[in-house]
Amino acid sequence: MCAARYAPERVPSMPGYYGIYLDRVDTIRGLVPTTVHVPDQRLIYIGIATTSLRQRLVEQDLSHRSPASFFRSVGAVLGYRPPKGSLVGRRNQQNYAFTLGDRDRIRLWIDRHLLVSWVSVEPLTHIEKALIAEIRPLFNIQHNPEPSELLMNLRHECRCIARTPRSR
Repeated sequence: MCAARYAPERVPSMPGYYGIYLDRVDTIRGLVPTTVHVPDQRLIYIGIATTSLRQRLVEQDLSHRSPASFFRSVGAVLGYRPPKGSLVGRRNQQNYAFTLGDRDRIRLWIDRHLLVSWVSVEPLTHIEKALIAEIRPLFNIQHNPEPSELLMNLRHECRCIARTPRSR
């Protein structure tokens, strides 16, 4: 396990599984309403990298150099919103993005508060779905029998903002 800020130097370019953890359980509690259940665990996301852990975990989830659901979720929970109308006219109406400045601020938060672990495995056995179903990490939406309603609502809000045409 290492701090997210060291992942670019340490994560290999091999297939495998990875976990993303909070530095402290209370890190996220201050960001969500007290009425929302936050599991008493630091593991917040489980992922699979079928080609490269470095590309999937480092380039996408932690850095958002290409679309990443995890990064968008973190941004939404931290209170960032995409520019209004940024998805208007685009074929993919799901992958909203934040401004460059907001992306930098999200990366800084990730570097300060998240830890990562990984295991290189070839061939992959695709146990990701079973792990998510059993552990129910807060930031996993797919395959989670109890996805966070707050996270789902925040992501929906971001998509709506990005799909709304800008006023002239």
